[in-house]
Amino acid sequence: MTDLERKKLEEKLEKDNRKFLICNRLFKKDYGEALEILKLPYWKDSRFSELLTTSIWNRSILEIKSILDMEIWNNPSFQELLTPNIWQRNKTDIEEILNMTKWKDPKFRKLLKPTIWSSSVENIREILELDKWKDGDYRELLTANIWSTTASNVKKILDMDEWKEEKFRRLLTSNIWSSNYEEVKDILNMDAWNEPVYEPLLTSNIWKRNKQDIEAIVGMERLREPKYSHLLTPSIFSVSSKNVSSTLDLFEKYGISDYVTKRSLRRDPDEQEKLIKYLLRNNVNLVVNYNVKLEKKSSENVEKSRLNPILCATDSELKLRYGIDINKVLEEDSEIVKD
Repeated sequence: MTDLERKKLEEKLEKDNRKFLICNRLFKKDYGEALEILKLPYWKDSRFSELLTTSIWNRSILEIKSILDMEIWNNPSFQELLTPNIWQRNKTDIEEILNMTKWKDPKFRKLLKPTIWSSSVENIREILELDKWKDGDYRELLTANIWSTTASNVKKILDMDEWKEEKFRRLLTSNIWSSNYEEVKDILNMDAWNEPVYEPLLTSNIWKRNKQDIEAIVGMERLREPKYSHLLTPSIFSVSSKNVSSTLDLFEKYGISDYVTKRSLRRDPDEQEKLIKYLLRNNVNLVVNYNVKLEKKSSENVEKSRLNPILCATDSELKLRYGIDINKVLEEDSEIVKD
């Protein structure tokens, strides 16, 4: 594509409100073919309109036509598969995948999701043929997450002897497919799981972190202290070890470590400190008091203290509930630092 053709195409896409289609792959295509693709009538059909994304430039106009002309798209049961991911596969692959007889089995039918296009025909077939699916105990693992891994990885994970232990059995959920066999093996073989204090952490949340991060978290001596022990729940694996450690340091710095909560660990520590400084500049207490009834039927209250909920809020909660725009807080902090 010449510079002049590129300029014309950019102008056309801007005029047609299709600037989102501009990318390097587009300019590697033949100018005439790119125009023909843009003129195709399919984009006026609600079934196909969402397929017009930058990934379409991976396919020729003939491939695009042959895929969109497939009769199967007239069947509403298959229309949810029409996402831009489909351009990762050619027509032959798509036909082979959709014609697999395994889809007649209800337990496999739910795997027909757009993520399937990221997997090869051979990999899909091998996964569906695994003997383990005959065992009802493993069927909850059959979710579309499985297409993010390989048949070899699935087989090795399912064949692990560790699943015979009750404490590990509950980790067999579809979240496991985000990890590879070696990582799963290493995590399950950690010495920490022999200690009663850490065994409650064995839930599917564990697959959100790698072994190094898990070791760093369970290896923090501070988390064994009474004031931090409430943090040792499965949700701690929703946060990186760096966030945990840095936030505890931060709260100790400002004298509020007795009030740390699991939710307060989620914000980036640098952002959290800027938010703390913002509250202090505006004379807002970092710890607030609240009343609790001594007993359910009693009218007598006792005053307790807790971390200001602002320090546990998400960005949207900050804005909607407290009128605080975190972006403005960060900008204000930058200006103060400059001065």
